[in-house]
Amino acid sequence: MKNKLFYNLFALLVVSVAVNLMSCSESYTDEHPDLKVKHEKEIVADFDGNTYSLVSIGDQVWMKENLNVSHFLNGDPILHVTGNYEWFEAGENGVPAWRYPNDDPALGEKYGKLYNGFALNDPRGLAPEGWKVPDNNDWEKLFVSIGGGDAEASERVGSIRKPGESEEKEVMLGYIWKDIGKLLKSDLKETKETGSFAFMGKMGGKVDRYGNFYGTGETGYWWIYPDNNEYIFMSEPIRNDFGRISLFSERDAVMIGSAVYKQQGFSVRLIKK
Repeated sequence: MKNKLFYNLFALLVVSVAVNLMSCSESYTDEHPDLKVKHEKEIVADFDGNTYSLVSIGDQVWMKENLNVSHFLNGDPILHVTGNYEWFEAGENGVPAWRYPNDDPALGEKYGKLYNGFALNDPRGLAPEGWKVPDNNDWEKLFVSIGGGDAEASERVGSIRKPGESEEKEVMLGYIWKDIGKLLKSDLKETKETGSFAFMGKMGGKVDRYGNFYGTGETGYWWIYPDNNEYIFMSEPIRNDFGRISLFSERDAVMIGSAVYKQQGFSVRLIKK
């Protein structure tokens, strides 16, 4: 008990110091002269003491790395899952959980953790104070800011099984932004010459609701919460509080759509409130 108390107090101290490390920031004008980009010298820490560097894009401030915390703000641990059936069981029971990509801690260091949807809206809080999981308006504002223009209706985003039906059907829903993915994927040095936005879209792949991994190192999926968009499936409106961003290594397009299932596991990228 004493060790746990010491650990919690030490972690909170690290958070307090990091959050208050306010100093000047660097800025540059890249190939989009009307867009203001700043690479902040401020850092933010989560409950575990992991630190995150920041970038301002337009009037938004984003973390540059995917979330890697394993505790809620009150110190309660988030369930760490290491097997497919355990992941499926957690999802079916509505238990907040996380996994390393491919269950490899080394990949967790690179890409952060993959969280199911139940970890996002848990009242104990996933994000540090002053931060949140971005909603669809936050993501769309980012895409427009970096030159995404108007979104177009996307191709297939996922699948869904309606009540009383035995088979899943394709969901033709979501929106797509073309030719901006290369900016989100860039992890180049923060110099004027590279034109990097330093968003650093770390592609940790995903976990489906049955516990299977897909796309590690090749595809990035990030949670949207809440997702306020209304989608259409078989002429019927669908409203789901959970959405996802999809970014592919071989494409420059970015897709935004319904997550369909909260039992899946995606990366989390936080934005300042």
